[in-house]
Amino acid sequence: MEAIDIQSLSNNIYLYEIIRETLVIIPAYKEEKHIGCIVRKLRKLGFDVLVVNDASPDATAKKAEEAKAIVLSHPFNMGVAVALQTGYKYALLNGYKYIINLDGDGQHNPDDSILLLHTLVTNNADIVIGSRFLNVGDYTMQPFRLIGKNFFSFLIKILTGQKITDPTSGYRALSHHALSLWASEKFADEYPDADMLILSYRNSCKIIEVGVAMYQNTTDQSIHSGVIRPIYYIIRMCIGVVMAFIGGTKIS
Repeated sequence: MEAIDIQSLSNNIYLYEIIRETLVIIPAYKEEKHIGCIVRKLRKLGFDVLVVNDASPDATAKKAEEAKAIVLSHPFNMGVAVALQTGYKYALLNGYKYIINLDGDGQHNPDDSILLLHTLVTNNADIVIGSRFLNVGDYTMQPFRLIGKNFFSFLIKILTGQKITDPTSGYRALSHHALSLWASEKFADEYPDADMLILSYRNSCKIIEVGVAMYQNTTDQSIHSGVIRPIYYIIRMCIGVVMAFIGGTKIS
């Protein structure tokens, strides 16, 4: 894809109107180190920002509020999928037309949210995935996670015919059509990645990717952390992919 000047996009009058209809949703757990800076950068770009605090015992909620985010806090830890669902339902109830998801651990560059949104609206897409593998950079995955990523890319290609280089990316932009689907009872109950992409494909969503910068996660404890989780993740995702493909009925 042709290189795009993010600064010029942020000053674009048409895109400014789109930004006003967009909610950025950040699921967060123990992210007091990064969340304030992330929210401030997004607010400077003109976005409304919702931080779903998944019962963090630290100052995540306080730091987000100080940076002028809307904060919804779960009473106890419920996981990334439920945190995202909380955000999606809030967005629907409050009339937002577009959604951007990014992580609260500092991996994602907030400036790239403009690129994702621009790509979504100019391509009439429903889902834009920010891929760490379409840009030349020094991002490296742990070997086990890389194997899982490649495996799910292969599964998506076999089941849909579409090549997705980064099916586990948490940096996404969604149209209202995709938002309605992802806010429904069809949403994955634990890890919304490859299974939701296949379900979206089955519901006529146009999915594309754009290269973005990503940084290594230096947070010791976050919503995605754990040693056993990668193995559990792959098992759960395999089940989810099959269920999404077989039972991915259309949402009216």
